[in-house]
Amino acid sequence: MNDSLEQQPIIELRAPCRIGVLSDTHRELPQAIFSLFADVQHIIHAGDIGDWDIVLCLQTLAPVTAVYGNCDDYRVRRHCPRQQTLQVDGLMVQVTHIPQEGQAEAPALVQQIRIFGHTHVASIQHVGSTLYINPGSISRPRQYQRPSAALLQVDGEQPPRAAILSLR
Repeated sequence: MNDSLEQQPIIELRAPCRIGVLSDTHRELPQAIFSLFADVQHIIHAGDIGDWDIVLCLQTLAPVTAVYGNCDDYRVRRHCPRQQTLQVDGLMVQVTHIPQEGQAEAPALVQQIRIFGHTHVASIQHVGSTLYINPGSISRPRQYQRPSAALLQVDGEQPPRAAILSLR
C-alpha cells in the first residue's frame, strides 16, 4: 500500500477465491475474525480501520486490501488509498468507505461488485448488474444488528455469492 493515493493500480486475483470483507473496526479486532477468515485467500477492509496494527494482524491470515475511512487519521491514510479496485477473473470489485448510490434497475448477471462500509449496517443488495456489499461493523453495529463481517465467493463458474457473517 502506498502514500495516500486516490486509487492504486488494480489488484488482480484468480478464481476460485474466498474473500473476507470487513469494515468499521475502529481499533477493535475481535478474536472471532481469525476463525471466520481462516480459509480466505484475500481480505478487504472497507475503511475506518482505526489503527494500522489491525491490518498487520489481518495480514497474518491473508493478503489485505484496505481503504481509509472518514475516521481514519494520517497513520492509516499514509498506507491506504481512498478507493481501490480489484479484478477477479474479469469481475471488477470496487472498494470505498462511503457508499455511492446505485440506480434502481432490473436484476441482471453480476458484472461488478461494490464494497463499502460507513453505515455500520450490514447489507447485501443486487441492483442491476452490481452486487453491493456492506459487511456492517465488527466493533460498533447499528440498528440492533450484531457485530458482523462478510464473505465473498467468486469461483468463475457461477455468479459471485456473498453472505453476512455474525460474530458472537
